[in-house]
Amino acid sequence: ILKGLHDTEKQLYSETANHFFKHFKGSDSIPDYELSEVSLRPVFQQLKSTDSIERQKALNSFDYNYFYKEDLDLLHNALTYNYKDAGITKEKIISALAEIGDSTSIQVLKNEYPKLGEDNKAHFLINISNFNSANKFKVYEELLFNSPPINYNISYHDLLSPLNDSLAIVNENLDKVFALSEHPEMRSRILILLNSYIQAEDNYKSKFYSDYYSDLLNKTKSYFNEYKSRVSKAKENDYIFSDEVYWSLRFMNTLMSDHKNVDWLTNAVLNFDYKNNWYKSEAITARILNDLPIEKKKLVYYLNDKEYRNDIIKVLLEKGRRKDIPKKYLKIESYAKDCLYEYLINHDDYPSEINSFDKFTHQGKEFYALTFHYDTKKTKETKEYLAVVGPIDSGTTVKNPEKCYHVNSDWELIKKDWEKAAKILADSLLK
Repeated sequence: ILKGLHDTEKQLYSETANHFFKHFKGSDSIPDYELSEVSLRPVFQQLKSTDSIERQKALNSFDYNYFYKEDLDLLHNALTYNYKDAGITKEKIISALAEIGDSTSIQVLKNEYPKLGEDNKAHFLINISNFNSANKFKVYEELLFNSPPINYNISYHDLLSPLNDSLAIVNENLDKVFALSEHPEMRSRILILLNSYIQAEDNYKSKFYSDYYSDLLNKTKSYFNEYKSRVSKAKENDYIFSDEVYWSLRFMNTLMSDHKNVDWLTNAVLNFDYKNNWYKSEAITARILNDLPIEKKKLVYYLNDKEYRNDIIKVLLEKGRRKDIPKKYLKIESYAKDCLYEYLINHDDYPSEINSFDKFTHQGKEFYALTFHYDTKKTKETKEYLAVVGPIDSGTTVKNPEKCYHVNSDWELIKKDWEKAAKILADSLLK
């Protein structure tokens, strides 16, 4: 380090350096033009070039230029030109306007909106919150509901974010929001949004149920048939998912109805021979909640799968059908394992196996110490981790299976002094 400092000092006071600083003269005046004025005008001329290399250079310059209010006239005028690479060019211009965030740009973009491509329309609406304008969300609603951007490349999660953030806007415009589900490109995100809406408040749920739920159920047959068609055309290793089918089933798990399509869709899902048991679990719980018959063999089959067991048990109990739950699943040891399984898939990953290890008492309460491990084919070494479940009920049977026992794990390997570690984990379950 000292040598480096010494070399640097030698260079600083070298003959060449002394000569430079002796003859250097600084300017007494600063040019009266803005840097952006000089650097940006040629950029906008380059954007109109017939040479693709020149156009790309101009586009690249947007990534390292800062934009200011003084650039607004240039940007507003640039937005109206019909470029050869209109999509990416206007995206860059819209981003620059959003970076400045001036309120005057809202009206300019609104006027230009009908001429924009679908992706650019979406880009404007997604970035509209960046503008400092009192009426920006009114403009957002007007454009979204009257002329929504339609393209499978659009992130509808981002586009609909203002509605997700304010379900009151959804409530005020429920007919318009529901109408957007007619567009296949954005249908799944609208169904997700509406599902959040009915979960938020009871009056929202009542309004949707009375005015729109039948219309949604009438469409479920076409959703499922589209799904079947896609599955039939899929390659062997493809996994085909349908948001429309899944969220239709979620609605059926929230809103009770005797509509014939509840029976039709849930039966169709259960009888469809495809590798999606997730749908089938939702179909079973929907049938239970809507008081539809279910073959005992199918019910037992899904209860035997720990991935779905707790959800099915909860709805059976909700409907007062405890007698339909096999007694072995209400045994405390089995139920503790199911609670740990649910905890692990929500916090980490699917465990390969869960095993009982021991019971222990801490501060007058009883707990289960369980072990679990993950698939270890790569390492050929099984690592057993410790988890604690409880406090558990006295006796052998769970008293309140509607709610899982508390669970805690720090994913530490089980050791000889496991009980000391287990009691530390149990402390947090007693708070």
